[in-house]
Amino acid sequence: MGNSALSDELNHFVAYATIAQGIGILFVAAAFIVSLRQMKKSNTAAQMTQYQGAVQLMLDWRSNIIADPKLVEEYDTEDYFKKAFKDVPIPTYFHTIKLLHIFEHCWLLNDRGVIPSDLWQPWSNNICLLMRRSKERDLWKHVRTANVFNGEFVKFVDGVVTEAERKAKPGKASTKTAADAGGNGNSAPAPEPNGQP
Repeated sequence: MGNSALSDELNHFVAYATIAQGIGILFVAAAFIVSLRQMKKSNTAAQMTQYQGAVQLMLDWRSNIIADPKLVEEYDTEDYFKKAFKDVPIPTYFHTIKLLHIFEHCWLLNDRGVIPSDLWQPWSNNICLLMRRSKERDLWKHVRTANVFNGEFVKFVDGVVTEAERKAKPGKASTKTAADAGGNGNSAPAPEPNGQP
């Protein structure tokens, strides 16, 4: 075997070693990316669990108020609550706020891709049904000013309210969806009077 054959063999060996090293680096990089994604998913899951725990505490607190309105007797010194409690009884106010926060929570889960749209759809339809009542629409217009809801969720419900008001006017029936009326994609057709979307 001559020097050129040995040199060719050495060059092939170096080329194969370089390719193998490159493949090894790609595997290490891929493993690193997978680890980062798993860590991100783990952090997201942990954050979602913490968020759900906080939401549950808030809902429990509101349930206590619904059961015993005396817990918020002194709230009526604030202008915001004076108006709210003048329009609806204290338990009704907190029950409605609790319900809206449950809707918001489901909306956020769908918006963040945690639950699929087919699970969100019935919740969206329930919001549309709730907002058929003018008293609920009026209460929403008041509570939205407190800035206690996600801004995109507010836009969604505002769209539902706009559509409900349009349908409430005689001769103004519409087939627009909540998204057409100002929602953000987390929408459903506003249910028709027979309860069907």
